[in-house]
Amino acid sequence: MNQPEELLFLHYATLATTTQERLQLLATISALFNRPPGLYDGTALGLSPGAWPQLCVWLQHNPSPFWTLEQQSIRIHRACQKHVIIGTGQLIEDLRFSSPSRPSFDDVWQAASLFIQQNIEGISHDQKAEA
Repeated sequence: MNQPEELLFLHYATLATTTQERLQLLATISALFNRPPGLYDGTALGLSPGAWPQLCVWLQHNPSPFWTLEQQSIRIHRACQKHVIIGTGQLIEDLRFSSPSRPSFDDVWQAASLFIQQNIEGISHDQKAEA
């Protein structure tokens, strides 16, 4: 299937075998979203030491036009502003089982809305800075 180059498609269920690993890897991958072109290491991305190797392994197996893995860093070629998570049913299940309070749909919706607002504000701020 041809996928548009301006979109990143993440197949959530295949990220890892356990709930915690999938959620952690998704959070780690999201550190790459909306970053301007440049060279980044784990510290520059704000990753924990354990998350950096996970991200490197994922990048080795999931080539993308947005970024490439280099020796000790990741080169971001262009900002990944549009991404699609395939398998959100599994994501919601994982969130439900990983949280002791079992989030409601409204909790998930609020978190997603906040994430979108923060990213849109970040994009708008970056675009204003470029102008």
